[in-house]
Amino acid sequence: MPALLGQVRLDLSAVLQALFYRLQGREMHAPEVVAFDPSVSDLRRDVETEIDLSGFVLQRISIRRDEEVGNDPLHRRIEAVYKIADSIGRQMFTVIAADYIISEKAVLIRQAAVIPYYPDGADIRFLILPANKLPALKFLKGLSFEELLSLVAENALSRKELERLKPGQPGRFKLAAFNMRKAEPGKSLNIYTSKDDVSGSIRIKDSLSLNKNGWTAALVDGEFMFNTAPGFWFYVGMSDAKESGKIRLLERFHSRIKQ
Repeated sequence: MPALLGQVRLDLSAVLQALFYRLQGREMHAPEVVAFDPSVSDLRRDVETEIDLSGFVLQRISIRRDEEVGNDPLHRRIEAVYKIADSIGRQMFTVIAADYIISEKAVLIRQAAVIPYYPDGADIRFLILPANKLPALKFLKGLSFEELLSLVAENALSRKELERLKPGQPGRFKLAAFNMRKAEPGKSLNIYTSKDDVSGSIRIKDSLSLNKNGWTAALVDGEFMFNTAPGFWFYVGMSDAKESGKIRLLERFHSRIKQ
């Protein structure tokens, strides 16, 4: 059940907010309202590879469980999914569970745990830019996800510029796909085409797939012809090191920018 903090009971709202603050390594503005049992660990250690969540905000909450413990209305157990996002649009999900007691003075969180959550779906940004606007792909491996996204976005062609590309005239371009939704370790993003669709419109020179602590990107360097009829599709898919040869389709983008 999706919910906003202002739409739930005060005790539940306070607990959900306190847990998110603890996840970020922050303390609540009113710590006397919600207290943590000393046994509750630093929740940041449980969010896998993501260490610094200070730049993320709580975007959505889906409550999975909210129930009394032993028919005691002051002893409650909850489970919720947090969707959190940062200023550049990255999104990640966590499942949080807690056991807490309500007293006259404060709420005491007795137990709490968090695990990463990877729902189906993706949020793909697909960008096209002249090849000379970026260095060779091998020199991009050391960049962070944020640095690479910023560099590509600054040099990418706008939709109007893409629409003006002459049909049938090949050019050297780099294609980039960014999954703004955090993926599991071991996942790889891929840009590919169907062999039946191409007919000489593509010559791939180089490709690169990156997974930076779950933030995935794929780049392709080659010669492409845009705005030709009937055109072809670029596909963006996700592969897993554990499942060799299998790619799950996430999005597709047509070579005819102006339909």
